[in-house]
Amino acid sequence: MLPLAINRDRLQVVLADEDNALAVPQLEVRVGMPVQVLRAKDPQSVATFIRRYYPQTGSDVAGTPLGLFEEIVQRAILCRSSDIHLDPEPDGGRVRLRIDGMLRVDRQLPLASLGELVSAIKVAARLDISERRVPQDGQVTLRVAADEISMRVATVPTIRGEKMTLRILPTESLVAELSALDALGISEGHHQMLLSTLDQAHGILLLSGPTGSGKTTTLYAALRHLRRPGTRHILSIEDPVEIPLEGINQVHVDAERVRFNGALRSALRHDPDIIMIGEIRDAETADIAVKSALTGHLVLSTLHANDSASVVKRLLNLGVLLFRQPSRSQQKLSR
Repeated sequence: MLPLAINRDRLQVVLADEDNALAVPQLEVRVGMPVQVLRAKDPQSVATFIRRYYPQTGSDVAGTPLGLFEEIVQRAILCRSSDIHLDPEPDGGRVRLRIDGMLRVDRQLPLASLGELVSAIKVAARLDISERRVPQDGQVTLRVAADEISMRVATVPTIRGEKMTLRILPTESLVAELSALDALGISEGHHQMLLSTLDQAHGILLLSGPTGSGKTTTLYAALRHLRRPGTRHILSIEDPVEIPLEGINQVHVDAERVRFNGALRSALRHDPDIIMIGEIRDAETADIAVKSALTGHLVLSTLHANDSASVVKRLLNLGVLLFRQPSRSQQKLSR
């Protein structure tokens, strides 16, 4: 059952199994108040929300490490998690999910089970399971229900053991669900503000926020909105290309061959109307992005900052001149 509210000293709940008559009196004894059962339109959705918000925790893990991995990924997809963290602790292992930008503990594991789980994922990601002293990066694909889930895998040695982080790349169903700007869940005022910005002929739109807050998802929805007329040349520079889009030229950045700065300079020679930069990471990329916006291009990008006010501070930190410097004559007059 799922609790909804307390109304007039009554606890209101909905049941996933409406035939379970014993559950209500047992709950009344536990909470010490009358329980009112509300009828659910879809009892199956109640069961889905129970699995989402009330994970099964415990130290006993049944099945194979790969089966446990599939179970964790299934739950992460159900909760719309962006990252899975496998953390070694002194008394065992901890699985955490990043949901809506916040990390939440999902379950505890015995330390031996965590080690087996990490090794199984490393084998699936084609990483060296014998190497535990240096960081490793890879990618793994897992089929869950009707979706094929791709994840970026990163390991790092810690004093308690090997920690692993998996970044879940958007699935086809999630991409289809969040493909329009009006499906992102933003307020009407911000929606109109975003549409007004995207209708500009030139300028720069920077999306900020903590990890997992939806910056990349919003960028892709904006690109879909801009490509509809088909009369603009849209070019994106990404590391990596997370969602292939028709009608948009997407450049995959490779640290060994194609770097962000070189790809961005090359992009300006291809007569783009709109440039999407996956992330502004350094001073040179920030400088080129701002200059592109000032020379007739619409630039879309993300910037690691907690809020919009911190974007200004971050750009100044990267050396971008946001304010015009006074001339020498003006400086003399001010003196």
